[in-house]
Amino acid sequence: MERTKRMLVVMLASFGIFALLTFLTFSSYGQTTNSLDNAEKALVGAWETELNGETNYFTFNEDNSLIVRSDVFSNSSANTNDKQVGEMSYKINASPTPNQITIYRANSVMKGVFRIDNSEKISLCLNMEDNDYQPTTFTDDYLTMTLYKVKEEDK
Repeated sequence: MERTKRMLVVMLASFGIFALLTFLTFSSYGQTTNSLDNAEKALVGAWETELNGETNYFTFNEDNSLIVRSDVFSNSSANTNDKQVGEMSYKINASPTPNQITIYRANSVMKGVFRIDNSEKISLCLNMEDNDYQPTTFTDDYLTMTLYKVKEEDK
């Protein structure tokens, strides 16, 4: 009888540990997925920033394409409103803090970090060199900028 009680206690403890580990595994998976979804949704839209006294425009699309009107970032010779237009793509990793972003241009890759400050403002720090280094913090060693949401009436 005593042995049966011990076996029952061990089985219940094992089941409890299994249930706890299963819960923790699936709950953190959901958070990672939700974090990625939230970060991607927050980026989608039209943004602007001032660089070298010029306004530059970034449009992050749901299909992970990125359209940039800028003399600083573009990779094509298309010209719109005296700005070079670059068609790029991007990928984000929402697991680390700050979130990571990789921007793919025609012949190069830019890696950086970003932070969603609020629905109208995003901070972005990019390694403009094509050396595969992924910044992990905001630093003046790389191009750091603040993007502001373009309002409908400003388009």
